[in-house]
Amino acid sequence: MKNIFKKLLFSLLSLTVLNSCTEEEELIGFPLEIQTEATEIVGTVSSNPTSFFEGLPLNITVTLPQTFASDADVEVTALFNSGAQTVATVTVPAGATTATGKITLPSSDGFNSGIFEGLLNYCQLSLTAILLDELEPGKAYTITSNNFGVNILDQYSAYTTAVANSRMNYLLDWANPEDNDLDVYIAGLESSETGTRYESDIFNAEYPDGEYTIEVGLYIVSETSIPWKLFFVHPDQVTVDVFEGTFDNLTIGTGLNDNIDIVTFTKTTDPDTGDVTFVAGLSN
Repeated sequence: MKNIFKKLLFSLLSLTVLNSCTEEEELIGFPLEIQTEATEIVGTVSSNPTSFFEGLPLNITVTLPQTFASDADVEVTALFNSGAQTVATVTVPAGATTATGKITLPSSDGFNSGIFEGLLNYCQLSLTAILLDELEPGKAYTITSNNFGVNILDQYSAYTTAVANSRMNYLLDWANPEDNDLDVYIAGLESSETGTRYESDIFNAEYPDGEYTIEVGLYIVSETSIPWKLFFVHPDQVTVDVFEGTFDNLTIGTGLNDNIDIVTFTKTTDPDTGDVTFVAGLSN
C-alpha cells in the first residue's frame, strides 16, 4: 500500500506543477509522458452478505467502468459511523472490469444494537484510490464510487482456534425472540434449547465426514412469519457464512409446527494433511 500512495502522491504533485504552467512550457525534471490531467472514473463496490460483524473479513466485489491493459489495484475503505475505518486492496486483472476480495471490518467498539437487524448501514464501503500496475504514458486516473451500506450485527458464535480445531460452530438468531422461542438441531447429534434469543452449538470434531442438516424447532410461535439468520463459523474462526430467510405460514401456538431444515453442510477431511473443511448452503 505504501508504494500505491507514493506513486499517487507523485502523480498529484506532477499535476499541481503542470496546472501552474502554460501549454508551451516543459517541466524541468518531469518527463513529458506524465504531464497530464487525471481522469476520474466512477466504480462500484458491494458486499455479500450485506449484514456482517465487526473485526471479520467481509467478501466484497469491485467493478470498474472500463478495462485496462495492466492490473489495477483498487483501494477499498470501510468506514463506520463512529469514525473507525479499515482499508484493503482488490486487484482487478488486466482486461477485466470486476474482481472480488475481502476487507476486514474495524474492530468492535463494544456497542451492540440489541436488535435482530443490527445497526443499519453503520458501515459504508467506498473506492478511494486506484493504481495501474503499468502506468500509461500521458494518462493518470483517480476514482470515486458509490457508498455501499453494510449492517453491523451483534453476535456470532466463536471460540479460540485451539478449542475449535476441526470443528464448526453455528448460531441462530431470529426476529422478536421475546415472543418466539426457537431451537436448533443437527438431527440425532446436536441440539440447543436455551429459551433465550440466541441458539448456538459446536459440531464436534469426532463426527465422520459426510452431509448433515441444521434444522430449527419452532417451540413457541406468536407470528405467522419469522425472519431468521444463521451464522456458520468455519474452524479458522474468522470465516463466517451468513444464511438468512423467513419461516412463513406458521401456526401460532406452542409445539404446533414441524421442524424446518435450513442449512445443509458437508464435512471433508483431507487424507494427507488431516485438515477439515466445511461447505454449507441453504437446504432445498
